[in-house]
Amino acid sequence: MSALRTFLCGHYHHQNLYTMNKFEEYYDYLVDYSVATEDEIRLVCCINGHNVKSLESILYARLGYRDFHQWLDLSCLNEQ
Repeated sequence: MSALRTFLCGHYHHQNLYTMNKFEEYYDYLVDYSVATEDEIRLVCCINGHNVKSLESILYARLGYRDFHQWLDLSCLNEQ
């Protein structure tokens, strides 16, 4: 079990593998590109749920992108 799964509010909600992998991938993007800190992500996910929609809410609030596909398509992240 990844550290991320136990990190978020101390528990892990069962989701299908694809969804969990996307959650972890998007979580890493937010942290790696300094969009949000781990504490900020934890707070939002504890309030709104541990799902991609919560991460997209952070993305929209910080950068104005509606979802990760839009961010990846319109930014230079794909070029790195």
